[in-house]
Amino acid sequence: MRRMFLAAAGLIAATSLGTAADLPLKAPVAPVVMSNWTGLYIGGFIGGSWANGNFCSDPAATVNQGCHDFKVSGVVGGGYIGYDYELPNRIVLGARLSAPFGALSDTQAAPLGFGPPGTTISGKFKWALMGTGTVGYDLGPWLPFIGAGVSVANVDATVTTPFISGSANQTQTGVNFLTGVKYAYTRHWAFGIQYNHMEFHRETYNFSNVFLNTIPIRLSEDSLIGTIDYRF
Repeated sequence: MRRMFLAAAGLIAATSLGTAADLPLKAPVAPVVMSNWTGLYIGGFIGGSWANGNFCSDPAATVNQGCHDFKVSGVVGGGYIGYDYELPNRIVLGARLSAPFGALSDTQAAPLGFGPPGTTISGKFKWALMGTGTVGYDLGPWLPFIGAGVSVANVDATVTTPFISGSANQTQTGVNFLTGVKYAYTRHWAFGIQYNHMEFHRETYNFSNVFLNTIPIRLSEDSLIGTIDYRF
């Protein structure tokens, strides 16, 4: 009985090995990487921002007091909407509209000679819009990208002397550049980090009720932000 059982087991094993040997060898199937970057998305961001201004004395002033630098910094946040399209070579083309808002404001003493002793100059970014085209590369859940476009910003400026003060508001236009990376946590949600730079043309601010009637100002703004977006 025992000999018959061992013989049967040996026959089954030999048959199985022979059948396996007859099967064709197949290479392992590589996983298919599916793109999830094509589509419409909305998002929000928050981070730190710092701006540099360069203002000059009134061109009509009797004494030209030259140009001087001015800095403001603060927290910036906002939202955006965009659309990405992934090409067959995994390059991702996109376009987005961003709206930064924040508390970028500061007051500092005017340079010596720019006004009477005690004169201060204040600046505040009220809002901005950025229209940007982007180019990225699909690395699976990661999407590094760069971008460039146009920007519009609205700024308040105030000059205060010991005797009188005046304020002006101006909307300035310029360009923007950005770079960053996103990580797709799920098919719909992505987190990222992004660096922005906006550069604005010099514009003339017309002040009222102050002895400095007009001041040409040139501005730039940089920010480092964290982002979260939802892809439809």
